[in-house]
Amino acid sequence: MIGFPRFIRFDPPLTQAGKPSFMLRMFKSYAPYEVLAAPGREKPEIWRLVVGIVLCLIVMIAGQGILIAIYGFALGSHGEAMMQMGLLDTPGAMIAALLGIACFIPGVMLVLRWLHKRRFWGVIGDPVRTLKLGARVAAYAAAIQLLLMLPAVFFAEEELILNTPPMQWLVLLPIGALVVLLQTSAEEIFFRGYIQSQMAARFQNPIIWMGIPAIIFAIGHYAAVMYGDNAAMVAVWAGLFGLLAADLTARTGSLGPAMGLHFMNNALVILFVSMDGPMSGLSLYVLPFSAQDAEEVAKVMPLDFVALGVSWLAARVAVRA
Repeated sequence: MIGFPRFIRFDPPLTQAGKPSFMLRMFKSYAPYEVLAAPGREKPEIWRLVVGIVLCLIVMIAGQGILIAIYGFALGSHGEAMMQMGLLDTPGAMIAALLGIACFIPGVMLVLRWLHKRRFWGVIGDPVRTLKLGARVAAYAAAIQLLLMLPAVFFAEEELILNTPPMQWLVLLPIGALVVLLQTSAEEIFFRGYIQSQMAARFQNPIIWMGIPAIIFAIGHYAAVMYGDNAAMVAVWAGLFGLLAADLTARTGSLGPAMGLHFMNNALVILFVSMDGPMSGLSLYVLPFSAQDAEEVAKVMPLDFVALGVSWLAARVAVRA
């Protein structure tokens, strides 16, 4: 065990016939994560993390409230704004909702400074390297998504439905891409940046500091009203995404790969092809069914799991390139 960072040590060592086990070899590859975990050991108390999570949620919810009020003022009707925010089937509502989630970023900045005495970039990684890794992973993930999705669309029994006039969509695309980038980056900064690194500062076992944030991430994506009978499966998918994003973060010591993977996944389903109904406000096309069509959603879920797994493998290749 000599040479292992303290936060990934095990006692007793995990061995198989005198050789390091698969689990131990895997955790050894997480040594680069020390650069993000180490600063958290200055103030590693769990109560600080719990209070920090609550404060981040308060800031995010308050930000959403402010954005809804601004959107209502722009529409001239607060009631209409609330109705559109519930459906998220208009560009304005989707932009406001995504910017609301982006309010996790100021929340994390505040709690890092007040509760943990940490620098903001200390939970993200070197800015230049983060940008390079994120862009590279996003490019690899985009290629994989296209290879998997195009045949599925081409051989589908029903055609996609045009949701937004192409010229209007092109005008909205830069704004949509920016707000999706902010939304996905904010979630990664909150879950894989803040929560995961602070847990790694307190607990040695990666199963704990990777698993618990992934479970919280899955719970946050459980939406019974929207997905009905498939809500649990969607939450499982989100939890798996959380684990794979945590793996990329731990292997590289940077949030860049997780951000790139998250951005490309959300950009595809928010900006290009979404399900009909809720959350379709910025998409060019919609599928010929909604999230509440349990049978149809169940049919596409296996492809979503395959796409996630293959995209993660592509990301692993990207960070080594």
